[in-house]
Amino acid sequence: MRIRGTQTEVLKLEQDDFKVYIRSNIVRIEEEGTEDEPGFIGWEYDEIEISIPEYQEMIKTEVDDLREEDLNNKLALTEIFELLIM
Repeated sequence: MRIRGTQTEVLKLEQDDFKVYIRSNIVRIEEEGTEDEPGFIGWEYDEIEISIPEYQEMIKTEVDDLREEDLNNKLALTEIFELLIM
């Protein structure tokens, strides 16, 4: 969801007691006003709001994927090393 806000800074990751807010594509906006519309000075960004358990599951999945990729890299390096010493 695209959000606009006037806070001093926009954190990429923020958590309250129940939710986690993941923000991306953060852009500073300074629009001049017109006679009909006021200007806007602030931030515009994409925001995903998920529960803490959902966030924990997302992180667990990412860590599991990284561990698997790391193992695959180690196996590939071992194969290369074995080829070089033969």
